[in-house]
Amino acid sequence: HHDCVLNGWDRTYKWQIQGAMMVTGCPWWDFVSYNPYYKNPLFIFRVERDEELIKQLTDGIAEMEKAVKDIKERAE
Repeated sequence: HHDCVLNGWDRTYKWQIQGAMMVTGCPWWDFVSYNPYYKNPLFIFRVERDEELIKQLTDGIAEMEKAVKDIKERAE
């Protein structure tokens, strides 16, 4: 929470957030951090949908599906 207050939202969650938007179709997602001991305990940052990142996700998923299919076919 401290890092979010000082530096903005934690970008290590970028792929998770974009993946959630890919699945749900949402145009934005709120990144939320909470610590009851802070003067302002709630940190909210709106993350906009990034079609380029979502394309990378869908391309990666397609590659993974093909690799799994190929492995299964070789195992049969």
